[in-house]
Amino acid sequence: MFEDDDFQADVGLSTELGNDTDDLPGREDDYDENHEEDHVDEDLTLSKPDTGKRIKEFAFEEIDHKGRIDLNIEIKSVSEFIEKFCTNLPDDEMDITNNARRLIVYRGEASAEYELSPSVLREVYGGGDNEALFYHEMERLSPVDFATCSLFDKLCRMQHYALPTRLLDFTANPLVALYFACEGNEKEASKPGKVIAAQGNFYYSGHPEIQYLSAIPEFVTNTGSTIDAFTEYLRSQHFIIDRTDSVNEVLRYECVGVIPNFTSERLRAQHGLFLLFGLGKNENTDSNSLVQVVKKIASYRLLICIIPQESKQDILRQLKILGIHKATLFPDLENIAEYVKMNTKKKKIAM
Repeated sequence: MFEDDDFQADVGLSTELGNDTDDLPGREDDYDENHEEDHVDEDLTLSKPDTGKRIKEFAFEEIDHKGRIDLNIEIKSVSEFIEKFCTNLPDDEMDITNNARRLIVYRGEASAEYELSPSVLREVYGGGDNEALFYHEMERLSPVDFATCSLFDKLCRMQHYALPTRLLDFTANPLVALYFACEGNEKEASKPGKVIAAQGNFYYSGHPEIQYLSAIPEFVTNTGSTIDAFTEYLRSQHFIIDRTDSVNEVLRYECVGVIPNFTSERLRAQHGLFLLFGLGKNENTDSNSLVQVVKKIASYRLLICIIPQESKQDILRQLKILGIHKATLFPDLENIAEYVKMNTKKKKIAM
């Protein structure tokens, strides 16, 4: 999935966004209300975004899991995972009023010690202080790859190539999350994994307010720039801003659920979704705002199952029988070739 072990540790359902998107939704001179959303899986199809309706913050609603009291359980097999973790969960719902899908989504972590945190906050990458540098250097060194991307698609493409971003990967398929909870590097193999379930609203990536949040890395600094200054920056970039207070409200969201276009087979295969992190209830746009958001999310009551380290290989073998493995989740030639090599037994040639 990722180029280095540290990044692979974070389960990310990565995205390869193409360059076939000419519009920048949310920009005054580009946004087209009749814009077609291509490559969206039928299960996640919504009516087109109503730009007049405000998106809602991802609220991490407590999931009503019938017949279960404990929020943390241990599972040792796929069948046990389905029976104890996936059964009796509420159905997904369409929120017609807000043009959103209310979904239960899942994330697998190869180590139960990992926080629910976007990769840009890792200490090895500067703890959030280098976000703007990562973003602008990536765009500067490879301008053609980002020239026609929307702001959100830029983040997705950067995430796919292992650049730390403020995106956090989730999946609509619990078995995919279970795979990533069991698959990891050598260090993670000796630790329990976990699968997290969360519930909240998800919106199309083309919604203008998603683009506001996606623009944060273009502007975020370590000098204490204010949200008001950021709003003025958006105006200078020809964004549609009817009311400054409405933009300020969206920017102060902790995070928002986003349904991306399935523009790569990998994203489709992994049933990928994202949480896009905002600035939280902070006045400044520096990296500390993201740190505070992650700390608050850590206090929420989430539905979690723990996978003992000794059960990981058995579960991976069971998932393989069900068609959940590296070649199906990463359906590009490089990963398929790696899967074939690793799963072809050596045979002695008779002399």
